[in-house]
Amino acid sequence: MLVRSYGRIRMNYVPSYIRCGMGSPGGRMISSTGQSSTETHTEFEQPRSITQRRDESTQYTYTPGEGQSKVNVKHLGSAGIQGGVTAIRQFLQTTFLPAGYPESLGPGYLTFVKYQSLHHVASSVNGVLASTFLLYGVGLGESAAPVAGAVNWVLKDGLGQIGTLMFGKLIAHRFDLNAKTWYLSASVMLNVGVYLELSTFMAPHHFLVLASLANGIKGLAWMAGGSTRSAFNVSFARANNIADITAKATAQTITASLFDSRAMVTRRRTTQYGYLLVLKQLILLNIASEVSLSFINSGNLIGVYLCSQIGQSLQYAVAACAITSCVHLGAAYWCVRNIPLSTLNPSRLQLLTDRFLDYRRSRMTSAPENHDKALPNPTDLALEDPAVHFPRVQRDQRFLPAISVGVDVIELCGGSSKKLDELLQIYKDLPYIASVDDADGSVMLVFKEDATPHQCLRGYLNACILRDSSRQCQRIDRTPASRVQLLEAIEESTAAQAEYVAQLESTGWHYKRLQIEINSNRAMW
Repeated sequence: MLVRSYGRIRMNYVPSYIRCGMGSPGGRMISSTGQSSTETHTEFEQPRSITQRRDESTQYTYTPGEGQSKVNVKHLGSAGIQGGVTAIRQFLQTTFLPAGYPESLGPGYLTFVKYQSLHHVASSVNGVLASTFLLYGVGLGESAAPVAGAVNWVLKDGLGQIGTLMFGKLIAHRFDLNAKTWYLSASVMLNVGVYLELSTFMAPHHFLVLASLANGIKGLAWMAGGSTRSAFNVSFARANNIADITAKATAQTITASLFDSRAMVTRRRTTQYGYLLVLKQLILLNIASEVSLSFINSGNLIGVYLCSQIGQSLQYAVAACAITSCVHLGAAYWCVRNIPLSTLNPSRLQLLTDRFLDYRRSRMTSAPENHDKALPNPTDLALEDPAVHFPRVQRDQRFLPAISVGVDVIELCGGSSKKLDELLQIYKDLPYIASVDDADGSVMLVFKEDATPHQCLRGYLNACILRDSSRQCQRIDRTPASRVQLLEAIEESTAAQAEYVAQLESTGWHYKRLQIEINSNRAMW
Protein backbone atom coordinates (compact mmCIF):
# COMPACT_ATOMS: atom_id res chain seq x y z
CA MET A 1 0.00 0.00 0.00
CA LEU A 2 1.34 3.43 -0.97
CA VAL A 3 0.50 6.35 1.28
CA ARG A 4 1.37 9.86 0.13
CA SER A 5 0.89 12.67 2.59
CA TYR A 6 2.30 15.91 3.89
CA GLY A 7 1.29 15.26 7.49
CA ARG A 8 3.21 13.65 10.33
CA ILE A 9 3.45 9.88 9.88
CA ARG A 10 4.52 7.12 12.27
CA MET A 11 4.93 3.58 10.91
CA ASN A 12 4.94 0.23 12.72
CA TYR A 13 6.89 -2.46 10.82
CA VAL A 14 7.03 -6.27 10.60
CA PRO A 15 9.69 -8.09 8.53
CA SER A 16 8.67 -9.97 5.35
CA TYR A 17 10.25 -11.37 2.23
CA ILE A 18 9.07 -9.82 -0.99
CA ARG A 19 10.22 -11.28 -4.26
CA CYS A 20 11.32 -8.84 -6.94
CA GLY A 21 9.79 -10.87 -9.75
CA MET A 22 6.81 -13.25 -9.96
CA GLY A 23 6.22 -16.30 -7.78
CA SER A 24 7.44 -17.29 -4.35
CA PRO A 25 10.42 -15.89 -2.42
CA GLY A 26 13.71 -17.23 -3.69
CA GLY A 27 12.55 -17.36 -7.32
CA ARG A 28 14.27 -15.84 -10.31
CA MET A 29 14.11 -12.18 -11.30
CA ILE A 30 13.59 -11.75 -15.07
CA SER A 31 15.60 -8.98 -16.72
CA SER A 32 14.31 -6.71 -19.49
CA THR A 33 16.08 -8.86 -22.11
CA GLY A 34 14.09 -11.93 -21.12
CA GLN A 35 17.09 -13.82 -19.73
CA SER A 36 17.17 -14.97 -16.14
CA SER A 37 19.52 -13.18 -13.81
CA THR A 38 21.04 -14.26 -10.51
CA GLU A 39 18.54 -15.82 -8.13
CA THR A 40 17.78 -13.33 -5.40
CA HIS A 41 15.36 -12.27 -2.73
CA THR A 42 15.13 -9.00 -0.82
CA GLU A 43 14.24 -8.45 2.83
CA PHE A 44 12.70 -5.15 3.87
CA GLU A 45 10.23 -3.70 6.33
CA GLN A 46 6.56 -3.72 5.35
CA PRO A 47 4.30 -1.29 7.27
CA ARG A 48 1.78 -2.98 9.53
CA SER A 49 0.06 0.29 10.46
CA ILE A 50 0.56 3.96 9.72
CA THR A 51 -0.45 6.72 12.11
CA GLN A 52 -0.85 10.14 10.56
CA ARG A 53 -1.56 13.43 12.29
CA ARG A 54 -3.42 15.62 9.80
CA ASP A 55 -3.57 18.64 12.10
CA GLU A 56 -3.33 19.48 15.78
CA SER A 57 -6.69 17.92 16.61
CA THR A 58 -7.14 14.80 14.45
CA GLN A 59 -5.11 11.59 14.17
CA TYR A 60 -5.70 8.80 11.61
CA THR A 61 -4.44 5.22 11.91
CA TYR A 62 -4.35 3.13 8.70
CA THR A 63 -4.11 -0.66 9.11
CA PRO A 64 -3.64 -2.64 5.85
CA GLY A 65 -5.60 -5.87 5.55
CA GLU A 66 -6.25 -8.61 3.03
CA GLY A 67 -9.34 -6.82 1.94
CA GLN A 68 -10.13 -3.18 2.64
CA SER A 69 -7.77 -1.20 4.89
CA LYS A 70 -9.06 -0.20 8.31
CA VAL A 71 -9.02 3.48 9.26
CA ASN A 72 -9.35 4.65 12.85
CA VAL A 73 -9.91 8.34 13.58
CA LYS A 74 -8.93 9.81 16.93
CA HIS A 75 -9.73 13.36 17.96
CA LEU A 76 -6.97 14.89 20.04
CA GLY A 77 -7.05 17.76 22.46
CA SER A 78 -9.05 18.53 25.54
CA ALA A 79 -12.80 18.79 25.71
CA GLY A 80 -14.78 21.63 27.18
CA ILE A 81 -13.43 25.16 27.60
CA GLN A 82 -9.79 24.18 27.12
CA GLY A 83 -10.62 22.37 23.90
CA GLY A 84 -12.55 25.37 22.63
CA VAL A 85 -9.66 27.70 23.39
CA THR A 86 -7.29 25.35 21.57
CA ALA A 87 -9.60 25.24 18.56
CA ILE A 88 -9.82 29.04 18.44
CA ARG A 89 -6.04 29.34 18.71
CA GLN A 90 -5.58 26.86 15.87
CA PHE A 91 -8.12 28.70 13.73
CA LEU A 92 -6.41 32.06 14.26
CA GLN A 93 -2.98 30.58 13.60
CA THR A 94 -4.01 28.94 10.33
CA THR A 95 -5.88 32.08 9.23
CA PHE A 96 -3.29 34.74 10.01
CA LEU A 97 0.06 32.92 10.18
CA PRO A 98 1.82 31.04 7.37
CA ALA A 99 1.82 27.25 7.35
CA GLY A 100 4.55 25.68 9.44
CA TYR A 101 4.78 28.57 11.92
CA PRO A 102 7.19 29.13 13.63
CA GLU A 103 9.70 26.81 11.91
CA SER A 104 8.93 28.17 8.42
CA LEU A 105 9.56 31.80 9.42
CA GLY A 106 12.51 33.90 10.45
CA PRO A 107 12.98 35.28 13.96
CA GLY A 108 10.94 38.30 14.98
CA TYR A 109 7.99 37.61 12.68
CA LEU A 110 5.30 37.53 15.37
CA THR A 111 6.56 40.76 16.93
CA PHE A 112 6.50 42.37 13.50
CA VAL A 113 2.91 41.23 12.91
CA LYS A 114 1.72 42.58 16.28
CA TYR A 115 3.07 46.06 15.64
CA GLN A 116 1.95 45.90 12.02
CA SER A 117 -1.63 45.25 13.14
CA LEU A 118 -1.52 48.23 15.51
CA HIS A 119 -0.05 50.26 12.66
CA HIS A 120 -2.99 49.39 10.38
CA VAL A 121 -5.61 50.09 13.05
CA ALA A 122 -4.20 53.59 13.67
CA SER A 123 -4.03 54.19 9.92
CA SER A 124 -7.68 53.17 9.52
CA VAL A 125 -8.80 55.53 12.29
CA ASN A 126 -7.01 58.44 10.65
CA GLY A 127 -8.38 57.44 7.27
CA VAL A 128 -11.99 57.54 8.47
CA LEU A 129 -11.55 60.93 10.14
CA ALA A 130 -9.85 62.41 7.08
CA SER A 131 -12.40 60.93 4.67
CA THR A 132 -15.30 62.35 6.65
CA PHE A 133 -13.90 65.88 6.60
CA LEU A 134 -12.91 65.42 2.97
CA LEU A 135 -16.55 64.74 2.19
CA TYR A 136 -17.54 67.87 4.08
CA GLY A 137 -14.99 69.81 2.07
CA VAL A 138 -16.29 68.53 -1.25
CA GLY A 139 -19.80 69.67 -0.33
CA LEU A 140 -21.57 66.53 0.88
CA GLY A 141 -22.66 68.04 4.19
CA GLU A 142 -25.96 69.68 4.92
CA SER A 143 -25.54 72.16 2.05
CA ALA A 144 -24.41 69.51 -0.38
CA ALA A 145 -24.02 70.05 -4.09
CA PRO A 146 -23.90 66.39 -5.15
CA VAL A 147 -23.05 66.82 -8.83
CA ALA A 148 -20.20 69.27 -8.28
CA GLY A 149 -18.96 67.17 -5.38
CA ALA A 150 -18.89 63.99 -7.46
CA VAL A 151 -17.01 65.74 -10.28
CA ASN A 152 -14.41 67.14 -7.88
CA TRP A 153 -14.03 63.73 -6.23
CA VAL A 154 -13.33 61.98 -9.53
CA LEU A 155 -10.91 64.72 -10.62
CA LYS A 156 -8.92 64.60 -7.38
CA ASP A 157 -8.56 60.81 -7.71
CA GLY A 158 -7.35 61.08 -11.29
CA LEU A 159 -4.91 63.92 -10.62
CA GLY A 160 -3.65 62.20 -7.49
CA GLN A 161 -2.97 58.96 -9.35
CA ILE A 162 -1.04 60.83 -12.04
CA GLY A 163 1.05 62.45 -9.32
CA THR A 164 1.70 59.06 -7.75
CA LEU A 165 2.95 57.68 -11.06
CA MET A 166 5.31 60.61 -11.58
CA PHE A 167 6.74 60.47 -8.07
CA GLY A 168 7.03 56.68 -8.28
CA LYS A 169 9.05 56.99 -11.49
CA LEU A 170 11.55 59.26 -9.74
CA ILE A 171 12.08 57.44 -6.46
CA ALA A 172 10.77 53.85 -6.72
CA HIS A 173 14.27 52.53 -7.50
CA ARG A 174 15.39 53.70 -4.04
CA PHE A 175 12.97 51.46 -2.13
CA ASP A 176 15.27 48.43 -2.11
CA LEU A 177 18.25 50.52 -1.06
CA ASN A 178 16.81 51.47 2.34
CA ALA A 179 13.63 49.44 2.84
CA LYS A 180 13.28 50.26 6.54
CA THR A 181 13.71 53.99 5.99
CA TRP A 182 11.19 54.05 3.15
CA TYR A 183 8.67 52.06 5.18
CA LEU A 184 8.84 54.71 7.90
CA SER A 185 8.77 57.45 5.27
CA ALA A 186 5.60 55.89 3.86
CA SER A 187 3.98 56.17 7.29
CA VAL A 188 4.98 59.83 7.52
CA MET A 189 3.63 60.52 4.01
CA LEU A 190 0.36 58.80 4.86
CA ASN A 191 -0.11 61.10 7.86
CA VAL A 192 0.75 64.16 5.77
CA GLY A 193 -1.95 63.10 3.31
CA VAL A 194 -4.44 62.77 6.17
CA TYR A 195 -3.77 66.32 7.39
CA LEU A 196 -4.08 67.68 3.84
CA GLU A 197 -7.49 66.02 3.58
CA LEU A 198 -8.52 67.58 6.88
CA SER A 199 -7.45 70.98 5.57
CA THR A 200 -10.00 70.79 2.74
CA PHE A 201 -12.68 71.46 5.35
CA MET A 202 -11.01 74.80 6.16
CA ALA A 203 -10.46 75.77 2.52
CA PRO A 204 -13.22 74.15 0.43
CA HIS A 205 -12.52 76.58 -2.44
CA HIS A 206 -9.08 74.91 -2.78
CA PHE A 207 -10.52 71.42 -2.50
CA LEU A 208 -9.26 70.11 -5.84
CA VAL A 209 -5.66 71.21 -5.24
CA LEU A 210 -5.46 70.01 -1.65
CA ALA A 211 -7.31 66.74 -2.23
CA SER A 212 -5.28 65.90 -5.35
CA LEU A 213 -2.04 66.57 -3.51
CA ALA A 214 -3.21 64.47 -0.56
CA ASN A 215 -4.26 61.63 -2.85
CA GLY A 216 -0.92 61.69 -4.66
CA ILE A 217 1.07 61.62 -1.42
CA LYS A 218 -1.06 58.81 0.02
CA GLY A 219 -0.72 56.85 -3.22
CA LEU A 220 3.04 57.18 -3.01
CA ALA A 221 2.89 56.09 0.63
CA TRP A 222 0.94 52.96 -0.32
CA MET A 223 3.41 52.27 -3.12
CA ALA A 224 6.42 52.60 -0.81
CA GLY A 225 4.79 50.69 2.04
CA GLY A 226 3.68 47.79 -0.16
CA SER A 227 7.02 47.56 -1.96
CA THR A 228 9.11 47.54 1.19
CA ARG A 229 6.75 45.07 2.87
CA SER A 230 7.63 42.66 0.05
CA ALA A 231 11.30 42.94 1.03
CA PHE A 232 10.37 42.16 4.63
CA ASN A 233 8.38 39.10 3.55
CA VAL A 234 11.44 37.76 1.73
CA SER A 235 13.55 38.19 4.87
CA PHE A 236 11.08 36.15 6.96
CA ALA A 237 10.73 33.29 4.45
CA ARG A 238 12.55 30.17 5.61
CA ALA A 239 10.67 27.47 3.72
CA ASN A 240 10.32 28.96 0.24
CA ASN A 241 6.95 30.31 1.38
CA ILE A 242 6.99 33.94 0.24
CA ALA A 243 3.57 33.63 -1.42
CA ASP A 244 2.04 32.22 1.77
CA ILE A 245 3.56 35.01 3.89
CA THR A 246 2.27 37.62 1.44
CA ALA A 247 -1.22 36.12 1.46
CA LYS A 248 -1.33 36.04 5.26
CA ALA A 249 -0.06 39.64 5.34
CA THR A 250 -3.12 40.61 3.30
CA ALA A 251 -5.36 38.75 5.75
CA GLN A 252 -3.69 40.50 8.69
CA THR A 253 -4.17 43.90 7.06
CA ILE A 254 -7.82 43.48 6.12
CA THR A 255 -9.27 41.30 8.85
CA ALA A 256 -7.61 42.09 12.17
CA SER A 257 -11.20 42.26 13.42
CA LEU A 258 -14.24 42.31 11.17
CA PHE A 259 -17.54 44.02 11.84
CA ASP A 260 -20.66 44.59 9.80
CA SER A 261 -20.75 48.15 8.47
CA ARG A 262 -24.53 48.35 8.53
CA ALA A 263 -24.52 47.81 12.28
CA MET A 264 -22.10 50.68 12.69
CA VAL A 265 -24.22 52.99 10.59
CA THR A 266 -27.46 52.20 12.41
CA ARG A 267 -25.80 52.45 15.82
CA ARG A 268 -26.23 56.23 15.76
CA ARG A 269 -29.07 56.89 13.34
CA THR A 270 -29.28 60.52 14.40
CA THR A 271 -25.92 61.31 12.80
CA GLN A 272 -24.88 61.40 9.19
CA TYR A 273 -21.23 60.46 9.62
CA GLY A 274 -21.70 56.72 9.16
CA TYR A 275 -23.68 57.36 5.97
CA LEU A 276 -20.93 59.62 4.66
CA LEU A 277 -18.35 56.90 5.29
CA VAL A 278 -20.40 54.28 3.48
CA LEU A 279 -20.98 56.72 0.60
CA LYS A 280 -17.24 57.25 0.32
CA GLN A 281 -16.65 53.48 0.24
CA LEU A 282 -19.32 53.03 -2.44
CA ILE A 283 -17.74 55.71 -4.65
CA LEU A 284 -14.27 54.24 -4.29
CA LEU A 285 -15.38 50.68 -5.00
CA ASN A 286 -17.69 51.67 -7.91
CA ILE A 287 -20.49 49.39 -6.80
CA ALA A 288 -24.23 49.88 -7.21
CA SER A 289 -26.10 51.96 -4.66
CA GLU A 290 -28.24 49.02 -3.57
CA VAL A 291 -25.21 46.93 -2.55
CA SER A 292 -23.78 47.64 0.88
CA LEU A 293 -20.19 47.12 1.96
CA SER A 294 -20.18 43.86 3.90
CA PHE A 295 -17.26 44.25 6.25
CA ILE A 296 -14.97 46.92 7.63
CA ASN A 297 -12.10 46.56 10.06
CA SER A 298 -11.88 47.59 13.68
CA GLY A 299 -9.89 50.73 12.86
CA ASN A 300 -12.80 51.97 10.78
CA LEU A 301 -15.18 51.16 13.63
CA ILE A 302 -13.14 53.33 15.99
CA GLY A 303 -12.97 56.05 13.35
CA VAL A 304 -16.73 56.05 12.84
CA TYR A 305 -17.29 56.30 16.59
CA LEU A 306 -14.87 59.23 16.84
CA CYS A 307 -16.61 60.98 13.94
CA SER A 308 -19.95 60.60 15.65
CA GLN A 309 -18.54 62.23 18.79
CA ILE A 310 -16.48 64.95 17.11
CA GLY A 311 -19.08 66.17 14.65
CA GLN A 312 -17.73 68.99 12.48
CA SER A 313 -15.22 70.27 15.03
CA LEU A 314 -11.93 70.50 13.15
CA GLN A 315 -9.97 71.12 16.37
CA TYR A 316 -11.08 67.84 17.91
CA ALA A 317 -10.46 66.03 14.63
CA VAL A 318 -6.88 67.35 14.45
CA ALA A 319 -6.28 66.39 18.09
CA ALA A 320 -7.60 62.87 17.50
CA CYS A 321 -5.48 62.52 14.36
CA ALA A 322 -2.40 63.73 16.25
CA ILE A 323 -2.82 60.98 18.85
CA THR A 324 -3.41 58.23 16.31
CA SER A 325 -0.53 59.54 14.19
CA CYS A 326 1.83 59.07 17.12
CA VAL A 327 0.56 55.51 17.58
CA HIS A 328 0.84 54.93 13.83
CA LEU A 329 4.45 56.13 13.57
CA GLY A 330 5.52 54.43 16.80
CA ALA A 331 4.11 51.10 15.63
CA ALA A 332 5.83 51.53 12.26
CA TYR A 333 9.19 52.10 13.98
CA TRP A 334 8.86 49.01 16.16
CA CYS A 335 7.75 47.02 13.11
CA VAL A 336 11.02 47.56 11.26
CA ARG A 337 13.40 47.79 14.20
CA ASN A 338 14.11 44.05 14.51
CA ILE A 339 13.61 42.83 10.94
CA PRO A 340 16.63 40.63 10.02
CA LEU A 341 17.28 41.71 6.43
CA SER A 342 20.01 39.56 4.85
CA THR A 343 20.59 41.70 1.76
CA LEU A 344 23.49 44.14 1.76
CA ASN A 345 22.60 47.82 1.51
CA PRO A 346 24.97 50.72 2.36
CA SER A 347 24.26 50.82 6.10
CA ARG A 348 24.53 47.07 6.70
CA LEU A 349 27.54 46.70 4.41
CA GLN A 350 29.40 49.51 6.16
CA LEU A 351 28.66 48.09 9.60
CA LEU A 352 29.80 44.63 8.52
CA THR A 353 32.92 45.88 6.74
CA ASP A 354 34.03 47.99 9.69
CA ARG A 355 33.44 45.02 12.00
CA PHE A 356 35.46 42.77 9.70
CA LEU A 357 38.36 45.20 9.41
CA ASP A 358 38.51 45.63 13.20
CA TYR A 359 38.45 41.86 13.63
CA ARG A 360 41.16 41.30 11.04
CA ARG A 361 43.47 43.93 12.48
CA SER A 362 42.93 42.82 16.08
CA ARG A 363 43.72 39.25 15.07
CA MET A 364 47.13 40.38 13.88
CA THR A 365 47.94 41.94 17.25
CA SER A 366 46.35 39.50 19.72
CA ALA A 367 45.92 35.81 20.33
CA PRO A 368 43.02 34.07 18.50
CA GLU A 369 41.09 33.45 21.73
CA ASN A 370 41.05 37.16 22.56
CA HIS A 371 38.79 38.31 19.75
CA ASP A 372 35.12 37.66 19.01
CA LYS A 373 33.45 36.33 15.90
CA ALA A 374 34.25 38.41 12.84
CA LEU A 375 30.75 39.11 11.53
CA PRO A 376 27.28 38.97 13.09
CA ASN A 377 24.41 37.24 11.31
CA PRO A 378 21.36 39.20 10.05
CA THR A 379 19.44 38.66 13.30
CA ASP A 380 22.30 39.90 15.47
CA LEU A 381 22.87 42.98 13.29
CA ALA A 382 19.19 43.96 13.10
CA LEU A 383 19.30 46.14 16.22
CA GLU A 384 22.42 47.97 14.99
CA ASP A 385 21.00 48.58 11.52
CA PRO A 386 19.34 52.03 11.70
CA ALA A 387 15.65 52.21 10.88
CA VAL A 388 16.18 55.75 9.59
CA HIS A 389 19.36 56.19 7.58
CA PHE A 390 20.32 59.76 6.67
CA PRO A 391 23.95 59.86 7.91
CA ARG A 392 24.74 63.38 6.75
CA VAL A 393 21.66 64.75 8.51
CA GLN A 394 21.81 62.56 11.61
CA ARG A 395 25.59 62.92 11.95
CA ASP A 396 25.89 59.24 12.82
CA GLN A 397 29.63 58.76 13.26
CA ARG A 398 29.41 55.10 12.27
CA PHE A 399 28.69 56.19 8.69
CA LEU A 400 30.88 59.28 8.51
CA PRO A 401 32.70 60.32 6.43
CA ALA A 402 30.08 59.21 3.93
CA ILE A 403 30.64 56.72 1.11
CA SER A 404 28.92 57.73 -2.15
CA VAL A 405 28.51 55.23 -4.99
CA GLY A 406 27.92 56.22 -8.62
CA VAL A 407 29.01 59.86 -8.41
CA ASP A 408 29.77 61.94 -11.50
CA VAL A 409 33.30 61.63 -12.85
CA ILE A 410 33.81 65.39 -12.45
CA GLU A 411 32.92 65.08 -8.77
CA LEU A 412 35.16 62.02 -8.47
CA CYS A 413 38.27 63.93 -9.54
CA GLY A 414 37.24 67.31 -8.15
CA GLY A 415 37.27 68.83 -11.63
CA SER A 416 41.02 68.21 -11.95
CA SER A 417 42.19 66.45 -15.11
CA LYS A 418 45.53 65.76 -13.46
CA LYS A 419 43.86 63.93 -10.57
CA LEU A 420 41.68 61.98 -13.01
CA ASP A 421 44.76 60.83 -14.95
CA GLU A 422 46.39 59.73 -11.71
CA LEU A 423 43.28 57.79 -10.63
CA LEU A 424 43.08 56.05 -14.01
CA GLN A 425 46.70 54.98 -13.69
CA ILE A 426 46.18 53.62 -10.19
CA TYR A 427 42.94 51.75 -10.97
CA LYS A 428 43.60 50.86 -14.62
CA ASP A 429 43.38 47.09 -13.98
CA LEU A 430 40.49 47.27 -11.51
CA PRO A 431 36.71 47.40 -12.14
CA TYR A 432 36.26 50.45 -9.92
CA ILE A 433 37.78 53.82 -9.01
CA ALA A 434 37.77 55.17 -5.45
CA SER A 435 38.73 58.67 -4.40
CA VAL A 436 38.58 60.86 -1.31
CA ASP A 437 37.03 64.33 -1.21
CA ASP A 438 39.53 66.97 -0.12
CA ALA A 439 36.88 68.99 1.71
CA ASP A 440 35.19 66.57 4.10
CA GLY A 441 37.07 63.29 3.67
CA SER A 442 34.08 61.47 2.15
CA VAL A 443 34.85 58.56 -0.18
CA MET A 444 33.52 58.43 -3.74
CA LEU A 445 33.23 55.21 -5.71
CA VAL A 446 32.50 54.56 -9.39
CA PHE A 447 32.15 51.06 -10.83
CA LYS A 448 33.07 49.90 -14.28
CA GLU A 449 30.10 49.14 -16.52
CA ASP A 450 30.66 45.36 -16.49
CA ALA A 451 31.63 45.03 -12.80
CA THR A 452 30.22 41.89 -11.15
CA PRO A 453 28.72 41.81 -7.62
CA HIS A 454 31.90 40.13 -6.40
CA GLN A 455 33.99 42.99 -7.82
CA CYS A 456 31.60 45.61 -6.45
CA LEU A 457 31.99 44.06 -3.01
CA ARG A 458 35.75 44.37 -3.32
CA GLY A 459 35.38 48.01 -4.37
CA TYR A 460 33.22 48.75 -1.33
CA LEU A 461 35.75 47.04 0.92
CA ASN A 462 38.42 49.26 -0.63
CA ALA A 463 36.25 52.35 0.01
CA CYS A 464 35.79 51.42 3.69
CA ILE A 465 39.55 51.02 4.08
CA LEU A 466 40.05 54.44 2.52
CA ARG A 467 37.48 55.89 4.92
CA ASP A 468 39.45 54.54 7.87
CA SER A 469 42.47 56.37 6.53
CA SER A 470 40.35 59.46 5.97
CA ARG A 471 39.19 59.39 9.58
CA GLN A 472 42.80 59.52 10.68
CA CYS A 473 43.68 62.25 8.20
CA GLN A 474 40.68 64.28 7.05
CA ARG A 475 42.56 65.66 4.03
CA ILE A 476 44.25 62.53 2.76
CA ASP A 477 44.53 63.71 -0.85
CA ARG A 478 46.42 66.82 0.21
CA THR A 479 49.15 64.83 1.94
CA PRO A 480 52.27 63.70 0.07
CA ALA A 481 51.40 60.07 0.83
CA SER A 482 47.98 60.14 -0.85
CA ARG A 483 48.99 57.92 -3.76
CA VAL A 484 50.71 55.52 -1.38
CA GLN A 485 47.59 55.25 0.78
CA LEU A 486 45.40 54.59 -2.25
CA LEU A 487 47.74 51.77 -3.28
CA GLU A 488 47.84 50.40 0.27
CA ALA A 489 44.03 50.34 0.37
CA ILE A 490 43.98 48.39 -2.89
CA GLU A 491 46.54 45.94 -1.54
CA GLU A 492 44.68 45.41 1.75
CA SER A 493 41.30 44.93 0.06
CA THR A 494 42.82 42.41 -2.36
CA ALA A 495 44.35 40.42 0.49
CA ALA A 496 41.19 40.47 2.63
CA GLN A 497 38.54 39.86 -0.03
CA ALA A 498 38.51 36.05 -0.01
CA GLU A 499 38.21 35.88 3.79
CA TYR A 500 35.56 38.61 3.78
CA VAL A 501 33.40 36.77 1.26
CA ALA A 502 33.77 33.52 3.21
CA GLN A 503 32.71 35.26 6.43
CA LEU A 504 29.66 36.82 4.75
CA GLU A 505 28.59 33.49 3.30
CA SER A 506 29.06 31.57 6.55
CA THR A 507 26.92 34.04 8.53
CA GLY A 508 23.99 34.04 6.09
CA TRP A 509 24.52 37.27 4.15
CA HIS A 510 23.54 37.40 0.48
CA TYR A 511 26.66 39.08 -0.83
CA LYS A 512 25.62 38.45 -4.43
CA ARG A 513 22.57 40.69 -3.96
CA LEU A 514 24.16 44.06 -3.38
CA GLN A 515 21.90 47.10 -3.13
CA ILE A 516 24.40 49.93 -2.87
CA GLU A 517 23.83 52.00 -6.02
CA ILE A 518 21.16 54.71 -5.94
CA ASN A 519 21.78 55.48 -9.59
CA SER A 520 23.58 53.06 -11.86
CA ASN A 521 26.05 55.70 -13.03
CA ARG A 522 28.76 53.33 -14.16
CA ALA A 523 31.62 54.24 -16.48
CA MET A 524 33.98 52.75 -19.04
CA TRP A 525 37.75 53.15 -19.11
